[in-house]
Amino acid sequence: MKKINARQAYLLFVLASLSPSLRFTGKLCAAYGGSAGWVGILLSCGAFYGLARLLAVLCAGGGLYDRCRRIVGKPAGTAAGVVYMLWLLLLAAFTLRDFAGKLAVSFLPGPPAAFFMVTLLAVCFLILKGNREHFARMAAIGCWAAVLAVAAAVLLTLPEMKIEHLWPVTHYQAGPILRSIVPMLGVYAYLTFLLLSGGEAEKSEELKKYAPAATAAMGLINIAVFAATAGVFGPELTQQLPAPFYMAVKSIRIFKTVQRLESLFLIFWILADLALLVLLLHTVLALLRRTVRTERTEMYAAPVLAGVYGLALLIAGNIAETEEFARQIVIPVNIALGFGAPVLLGIVGRGRREMKN
Repeated sequence: MKKINARQAYLLFVLASLSPSLRFTGKLCAAYGGSAGWVGILLSCGAFYGLARLLAVLCAGGGLYDRCRRIVGKPAGTAAGVVYMLWLLLLAAFTLRDFAGKLAVSFLPGPPAAFFMVTLLAVCFLILKGNREHFARMAAIGCWAAVLAVAAAVLLTLPEMKIEHLWPVTHYQAGPILRSIVPMLGVYAYLTFLLLSGGEAEKSEELKKYAPAATAAMGLINIAVFAATAGVFGPELTQQLPAPFYMAVKSIRIFKTVQRLESLFLIFWILADLALLVLLLHTVLALLRRTVRTERTEMYAAPVLAGVYGLALLIAGNIAETEEFARQIVIPVNIALGFGAPVLLGIVGRGRREMKN
């Protein structure tokens, strides 16, 4: 997506991040932070803003991947690219499996999970073989529509919310609050993965310009999602539900239009899943292009999708296993590669500049 600017990249990121946010934010922040989980989400915004600023600095003068190779050397930089490529393949498989699992169990019981996975992969194949820039621009428009749909759903759940599920917050909850930051860092790491694909989105000044707005959007969306889940069901019940935000939407009662609201919400959630999967697969192909030094990666799209499908069948057998996989593997590795690696790269790069001076 070489022609996508920083503003469109941030919108694509916000849309893609809705997939894990709607699925896991309420559950995991409630599990780690209890009724004070929303405070952890608020504090995590500082980490996201810092990450966005750091990535803007690292992207200056050639892009994130090229900057990595200049700092650590071409062999180590290429090896790092391969590590990211393999992880993003596994992450795409996890996203695909989670998408199929939540549809098969919560929304559209009946068809097997494989049916949903093959259908989504077919759409991804068409996008990857076609004009990805057009998809990114449409995703930017879809982001606004999806955010408005989530905002409307949250507002309609206000009558069901109970303040005692979210307040009071005391200093005794400091530990749980800090733990509730962890799942949010795993979501924010997708910004690093997006920028690894290169293109005009890596322009440093543009990334800095839109970082405050992206930070505010991520904070408001995730706090609203937490309030609509833990505020309605309570922290204890929220962490036990397979799809708490969907269940919150299902609890809305307005002029017998509940089914329509559920269908509308489902459309935007599928759009978010599609955006996240395309983001990951596009970055994989971009890294592959730089690794094998070829300008055409369309020929690799089908083998990559086949590999993702095979991995998805091996990752987990049900929603409970998928959630455990997210807790034990996805979130820690996302934090290590999406946060830890850029920070380490910035430290090493600054140290080398000071040594040269």
